[in-house]
Amino acid sequence: MRTVQALFGLACLLVLANCQSKPATILDSDVPIVPGTEVRHSMDLVLRDGHLMGGRAICIGRIESAGDAAKSTQSRFSAAGWTQSTRNNDVDRITMTFLKDTRTATTTIEFNAIDPQMSRAVISVKPTDQSR
Repeated sequence: MRTVQALFGLACLLVLANCQSKPATILDSDVPIVPGTEVRHSMDLVLRDGHLMGGRAICIGRIESAGDAAKSTQSRFSAAGWTQSTRNNDVDRITMTFLKDTRTATTTIEFNAIDPQMSRAVISVKPTDQSR
């Protein structure tokens, strides 16, 4: 009987832990967010068949290093089928651009040295400019 109670208790803990996990993408789409952050504001989001086609999301959260956050973010985008096309580094700010299908995603990571828990990432998605 104790084994059944222990297993039930463990199952409840796993369910609760899963409910409190932060999403790794914007609106369950193919656009990942920066690890350690969560979407706080979004605007003009267009979701079609699980793909974010356009819009902008502002994510806030703990970022200890812009470089480390950029590396993890690049890995997430790669795993979701995106290809990095550019990267610009400043001291506490990194901007990366990714391409997938007919879309461009730009991610800017801004490290807040005074309060790392309030660091910011802005992710914008738009159709790729076809005039190039």
